[in-house]
Amino acid sequence: MVSKSVTGKPARIIRTKWAQAYVDAKMDPLPMPFQSMVSGQILTSGQLAKRADIAPGFAGQGIGLIKKVRPAQEIFDDLVEGCKRAIASAPREI
Repeated sequence: MVSKSVTGKPARIIRTKWAQAYVDAKMDPLPMPFQSMVSGQILTSGQLAKRADIAPGFAGQGIGLIKKVRPAQEIFDDLVEGCKRAIASAPREI
């Protein structure tokens, strides 16, 4: 979702109870930097307590491109194979 609930400026974040509370209450967050002063300690506490339902998760434009979660080894192997193909097809002249 796009929300101002963390910093006071629009940001793409993963929906949390904190961000949804602003939507449900029809509240406008404070402008930057004041919203960070309000949200900072609460959201940091959520992170420390491993409360994913509260802790902010910033999510850039690319989050919509994620179709599945893959093991790191599989991703790494794909990268290595891609590099090998690129090196094999690269011109040998300097």
